[in-house]
Amino acid sequence: MDAAAFPGAVSTRTSQAIAVVLVGVLVAACAPEEIAFEVREADTSLAGAYRSDAGRTGRAQGAVGDAPGVAYRIDGTDPVIASPVLVGDTGFVPDGSGDLVAFEVSTGAVRWRARVGDAEASVVASSDSIFSVSSAGVVRRHDSGSGTVEWQTDLDGFARSSPILFDGELWVAVGEELVGLDPNSGVRIESVELGARADSSPAVAGGVIVIGTRANVLAFVDRTTMSVATIPFPDPGEGVTTYAEGVAATPAISDGSVFVGSTAGMLASASVTGEIEWMVDIGSPIYGAVAVGDGAGFVPTGSGELVAFDLDTGDVLWSADLGDAAYSSPVLVGEIVLATAENGTLFALEADSGEERWSVGVGEVGNYMASTPAVSGSMVVLGSNDGSIVGVTTNR
Repeated sequence: MDAAAFPGAVSTRTSQAIAVVLVGVLVAACAPEEIAFEVREADTSLAGAYRSDAGRTGRAQGAVGDAPGVAYRIDGTDPVIASPVLVGDTGFVPDGSGDLVAFEVSTGAVRWRARVGDAEASVVASSDSIFSVSSAGVVRRHDSGSGTVEWQTDLDGFARSSPILFDGELWVAVGEELVGLDPNSGVRIESVELGARADSSPAVAGGVIVIGTRANVLAFVDRTTMSVATIPFPDPGEGVTTYAEGVAATPAISDGSVFVGSTAGMLASASVTGEIEWMVDIGSPIYGAVAVGDGAGFVPTGSGELVAFDLDTGDVLWSADLGDAAYSSPVLVGEIVLATAENGTLFALEADSGEERWSVGVGEVGNYMASTPAVSGSMVVLGSNDGSIVGVTTNR
């Protein structure tokens, strides 16, 4: 399949402007009103994102040590579903109470809070702005230093997917659409119909945006034509119940290949041009993204395992028992894989063998643990199912 044109795919390009609320102060929750505001030009270069980069590879820069311990907790009420995004020594994450929290990564000191409402999506950051998406589909641009809302746009649909900055636009999956917004103003530039809701987050490479949907397909959006090609995944067996539907995991793109799992337990590799390279049955639902290493990938399962596999063939290299269902995505830091499970534990495993190097309790047992760890130096930061934002030092 031609990556540039996607022959046979139907183009669904749209280009339109929608009402945008540009705000310098809080606006009363009534019918959206456009107000005068001098728009500050946004830096659209990617400074921080869910899964570290635009390809969502889960490769983090840092040096995980051998002496872990909880360094701090930023207390909250409800479980933190979103994953922290780190830019320098500042972390940004929506907490379980409806606030976007900016905090000092090294100490946990809160720098500012901004009200965003319920949010499961992680933010995306440029050098001067933070872009958040609420579960109700309200997209906001915040000043990274103060949290001040510089504009907000209501896309009027459910959103769980984390946005990405790509090709000068802010890309957000809301409802059954993938929408490109102007980062300077929040005005809709273009959009494409995905055919089903996307719980997955978009990953990008070259001129292609890749995202999974609840229709159990992996969608490839050509950036030039805005046409869509899809790869279908097998449905779960009769009577099989899963926590989420379809391809809920975020794809990871590395060296021209896309790696992703489905809730039916299928793990696949495809080219960025939309051609299947291999597909294997892992035997357990996959909710988290693949972390991509040198020749090996790492994927969590709903049955509570972290599975290492050969990137070229899909063959299983090793499997490690995490003791409970794994919903969050693993992160690769050098030769260490970080993973969490619903038992509230953060694990550090040897990438070449799956042997446990250490584990530390960061949450409650038996509660949904979805936040993916982020790494800065020897510090690991993640949201907990007990409602807190947790900093774990690995050089205690």
